[in-house]
Amino acid sequence: MAQQKKKSDRYILKQKDKYAKLINKDQNFISAYQMAYKKGDLDVFMDFLEEVECSAEFVDRLLIDSLGNLEKEEKVALNEFAEKLGIRELNNRFGEDFGRKILQLYSEKKIKYIDIQQLLCINEKSKKLNTNGQLSKIEIETIRMEQAQQISELLDLFTNDELQVGIHRTGGSVSGAVIKKEGINLTGHLSSGAHESIDYKNIQTTLDKNISFYNRPGEAIRQICKGANYKNYMGIDDVDIILVGIPKKALVDNNREIILTDSSQPRLNPKYVLGHVSVNKNTNTINSIQMDDRMKERNHETINSGDYQKNDTEKWLQDLRRCTEVAIRQPEYEGIKGKLFKFFDMIRGKNSKTISEFDKQKNKDENTR
Repeated sequence: MAQQKKKSDRYILKQKDKYAKLINKDQNFISAYQMAYKKGDLDVFMDFLEEVECSAEFVDRLLIDSLGNLEKEEKVALNEFAEKLGIRELNNRFGEDFGRKILQLYSEKKIKYIDIQQLLCINEKSKKLNTNGQLSKIEIETIRMEQAQQISELLDLFTNDELQVGIHRTGGSVSGAVIKKEGINLTGHLSSGAHESIDYKNIQTTLDKNISFYNRPGEAIRQICKGANYKNYMGIDDVDIILVGIPKKALVDNNREIILTDSSQPRLNPKYVLGHVSVNKNTNTINSIQMDDRMKERNHETINSGDYQKNDTEKWLQDLRRCTEVAIRQPEYEGIKGKLFKFFDMIRGKNSKTISEFDKQKNKDENTR
């Protein structure tokens, strides 16, 4: 196979100018994509979309733009291009470790185009970090790490092959801690005015009336982020979204212990409440995740195994060490040290030996002042 001729800078600039004119003329990306596809310039087109900060918009617009004029082969290539572009954008937004995780899940066919598209729509604050002049580099990195960690944790859960995972939106009327203790009341469709009976031949149908189960991880996570506005009649800012995980085998067997009937109101057995996500109704972003520690450890082992886990963790720790050294040694970051080390305390369980070394350095620095 002949080696492709290297494109000159002049040629690349000329093509990018053509893409911009076509997009402005047609008000969509399809004609520009077709030009790049036919000329073998998809790499140039991808760079162009990143430069004009339209990667996420391109991925999103595929759901509404007409693709009728494209041949089948072109549509397949377009879908693959959008997936790769979306993964690159997630990598840029949430860091290389998160990008590698997404790439792994994609290669294992655990996530597809729609998941990538949905993930690009969440946690809007991450898109504005670089334009916020009030944040330092260390603060930006801390926020990115927090978001990447939160989304990764949910991805681990929703790609668990053993569980049917869903969410219950509370509307802010009850806390996640209470539901974790008591279970979810299975009220059914209250608006119907009729008493809801339990279908023991298909327990899933009973649960579906109060719990939303998802097979698409990206969609599930986006719905969690948006969930604080659902029936939030009191306008509460921070709302708990309940995480439910039921073994698929138990659902297939219609295991009766899934639903408790020891009171007048049937309810989901609390053992299947895995925790909750606190989300903000104004920004549609995640504040925090409270999940059973054993479940988090199990998910981490299920999704992140082998060399990938080792390399990913090592890279993550290297980044963390660099951030810490900057925060400790540079006096201009004095004001955010408390917030930073509070974040380190939250992730202390990942590698206590390494974090303790950070603490020793912090104490040493304080003693020498």
